[in-house]
Amino acid sequence: MEDVFDLREFVFTILRRWRMVVIWALVGCVLGGAYKLVPGSLNILNGTAQQEYDKAMETYQNQADGINQQIELLQNSLDRLDEYMEHSILMHIASSEKPVANVSFYVDAEQPTLTPEEAAAGIQPPNYTNRLVMAYAQALERGELCRQLVKRHDSISESQYMKELLSVSYNADSGIITVEVTGSDLEMCGSLLMLVEEYMMQKQKAFSTTIYPHQLNMLSESSYYVSDGNLTQMQQNQQNQRISLEQQLQERNTALNQLVVPEMASKKALLKSGVKFILLGLVAGGGLAVLLIFFLDMMNVKVRSEQELRRQFGLRVLGVVPKE
Repeated sequence: MEDVFDLREFVFTILRRWRMVVIWALVGCVLGGAYKLVPGSLNILNGTAQQEYDKAMETYQNQADGINQQIELLQNSLDRLDEYMEHSILMHIASSEKPVANVSFYVDAEQPTLTPEEAAAGIQPPNYTNRLVMAYAQALERGELCRQLVKRHDSISESQYMKELLSVSYNADSGIITVEVTGSDLEMCGSLLMLVEEYMMQKQKAFSTTIYPHQLNMLSESSYYVSDGNLTQMQQNQQNQRISLEQQLQERNTALNQLVVPEMASKKALLKSGVKFILLGLVAGGGLAVLLIFFLDMMNVKVRSEQELRRQFGLRVLGVVPKE
């Protein structure tokens, strides 16, 4: 009759045979818990626990304050960028069909006549055309024109959004000044250009009095659509910057949430920590012991009972000599 494998007997046999390994595993887990428990108890008794807690709390607070400052700066930058992208005309224009208009002016200033003595002395007459062109260019590039345009154009709320719609070029030697404006459509470009022409006429009267009498003649005026690769790149850069700010803001918020608030060491917390380490040591030690026992038992070829003899070789036992 074939013997039935008795798992319970097998387990008890293994435990009896390797009881020292099991004992050492249990001792190891107890020592592991004590390693965490004893130093913590000593810290509570001698007062160093409070000092360690205060130091840990200070470190935590400094880290949290630093991250909060970074979050505030990033959020402010993101808010400013969102405001710009909402109100800037350039951010809402199709770069492939950018509406523009330009007007060119000619500064006509007669050169002063030199006296015979000045001519004989080789004196050069002042170049008032050059001075006037530079004065017009500076007036156009300053914020005064932008502020006037904002007041008279409802679609733009601030001077900074108007300034990026204006472009000024000039040639001081030839006396030509060109102003280019960009708008959401050609109608807006035309209205802006009309306001620029009014402004130039105002400055003509002022400069004729303060600098030199002259005439300001309008040479040409045109409006059209252009494809602007620089505008495409600028719009893409703004989008990329916004994505980068959002990613940085998310990373900083994650870092803030991952900060662990220090806890004051107490007997109860210490006991819980010790029990946790003991359980961890028990699991780890028990697992290691099982693996070690299994390995040693597999390597051991000795036969210690009738059951093992029948199980391993299938032989019938005729008799047993007792161990002395």
